[in-house]
Amino acid sequence: MSEWLTTGQMIDQLQVGERVEAEDGSIAEKLADGEIRWVDNGCVTVRMSAQNINSRWRILPQYVSFEEAIKARKEGKGIKLHRKNETTYISSGSSMKLKDGWLAHLTLDDLIKGDWTIEN
Repeated sequence: MSEWLTTGQMIDQLQVGERVEAEDGSIAEKLADGEIRWVDNGCVTVRMSAQNINSRWRILPQYVSFEEAIKARKEGKGIKLHRKNETTYISSGSSMKLKDGWLAHLTLDDLIKGDWTIEN
């Protein structure tokens, strides 16, 4: 999970399509028109107020399937597997051999339900 950001840092760093979580657990996302809207309250624009101006936020990872991660790795990008207590970075140059490569350390759960991200 990413580190906590101030409201100003969140506004500066959030990209279109990304989601953020506020300290209170509510989720917002940045739309193509540049507005940040709450996800759990329909299409309500996030208004800066005394309530949330001092909030802290964290940008949520954009998870992809194992298939998408493998495709990106073949294109020369690094990928990460996010497990409950650890994150494993897999560079584009690491071995894909089942016997001695990183594939040997994956579980069936990693392949089916794993939280994968693509690193640019």
